[in-house]
Amino acid sequence: MKYCYFCLSKQFKFKLYHEGLELEKLIITLFRVAIGWHFLYEGFSKIIAGNWSAEGYLANATGPFAGFYQWMASSEGLMKIIDPVNMAGLILIGLGLFLGLFIRYHPFQVLFC
Repeated sequence: MKYCYFCLSKQFKFKLYHEGLELEKLIITLFRVAIGWHFLYEGFSKIIAGNWSAEGYLANATGPFAGFYQWMASSEGLMKIIDPVNMAGLILIGLGLFLGLFIRYHPFQVLFC
């Protein structure tokens, strides 16, 4: 338990600590909801656009995995799988964050989407 040196009683010290903890939870929740909204928006905007594709992004990739990403972009069959999985992943991750579903396991879900 954190103690405030300006407090007069032990009961008041606990109350200040408890209120600080609630404020931290509120801030983290607001960040989670905001990030979830961003993922949801991006997923739905890609679906609404209709002609969106990750091909341009993958084809212009740089870095140590550039060859792999460029190979994926050059395959039309693979892009037919990558695009819907990308959109679905954005929407599912966004829903999970926005609604608070599976938040303890959420970082592992991102690795497999």
